[in-house]
Amino acid sequence: MSISIINHSAAINHTVAVVLDKELPARTGISNFFPRQTIATNMVSTLIKKNKNYISLDIVNYGEGKFNKESKVQENFYVPPVYEEGYFFDTDSLYMTTVANGLLTSVPANNQIAQKALNQMRLNREMIERSIIKQQWDFATTGIVVLKNGDNVNYQRSAASIVDITSYGATYWNDSALSHPLGDYQKAGAYLRNKGRSKARTFYSIMKSSTYNLLVKNTEIKELLNSRRANRAELHMPEIDLVSGMNYQGTLSTTDFEIILVTYDDSYLSPTTNLDVDFLADNLVVNIPTDFKGATIFAALKAKGMANVGVNANVPVLKEAEYSLRDFWDDRSLTGGLLLNSSPLVMPVDVDLIHTMKVLA
Repeated sequence: MSISIINHSAAINHTVAVVLDKELPARTGISNFFPRQTIATNMVSTLIKKNKNYISLDIVNYGEGKFNKESKVQENFYVPPVYEEGYFFDTDSLYMTTVANGLLTSVPANNQIAQKALNQMRLNREMIERSIIKQQWDFATTGIVVLKNGDNVNYQRSAASIVDITSYGATYWNDSALSHPLGDYQKAGAYLRNKGRSKARTFYSIMKSSTYNLLVKNTEIKELLNSRRANRAELHMPEIDLVSGMNYQGTLSTTDFEIILVTYDDSYLSPTTNLDVDFLADNLVVNIPTDFKGATIFAALKAKGMANVGVNANVPVLKEAEYSLRDFWDDRSLTGGLLLNSSPLVMPVDVDLIHTMKVLA
């Protein structure tokens, strides 16, 4: 029995898709703060909430009351970026040999072709997942999701949420004697409580290991750790989350807040410079309260569908999914392969419910 190259590509696509759909990508970095959601359209409506801490005004007896509006919500519409990574069958010598020898129906050959295609699709998905992680850290550090081939998404974080600690007279943390990290953390917590309207009194403080090493060498922190009078600091052996790459180091307490210390050192390879780039720079500390709300929205993707236009024909449709894998064949170039697509956009719900400190020059 013979099989066409087009049908063969479709069969390989089906084999790879079945396995890939069962393998959930790892939720690395701060992904747990941005749970995933798919939508049925290719445009995302972002509702950004900014709360105000107003008080009620008294009125004259039997006078007309004040009719309040909901907290200010800014609605913006974005077309999320589309990531597409491909795999061309004609770059696979095994595939080309199979075609040349007319062995498209060979089970052993097809199993090998499908396995090689699956391995490449796994790598392609990892690349897209790293792009999602970069979006998350872009928001966490600057409030601006930086895109290569489209408009940057600026969520307009409050200027007070991204602070150089020397701007209010504090000293960078590399000076162990003169810097006061507890004071910096108290100010961060006060911002999250007063401006971000956080109801939590506990927040995660995420930094690189090199920054953490400076923190624990600080004179003020060492005195707190050695204090016998109150249990306001506790460091322990790192609790390493092998999936997320986050290392939980212990806790500190200020006058009003508890801080969970976390280190994160992952990086990505820049496609433009071919150099390693840290997701989180070593001069920054990101503070995220336990009631932070964010999301990773996956817009609908183009897929092949069927429609009757006098005859049954393939037409483009929108598919609600995190990823879409489809096969293709080009009659002009006589090349075929698989394409993996995804259209994610990271977004906050409460844009002011996060705080970033620059603690080193």
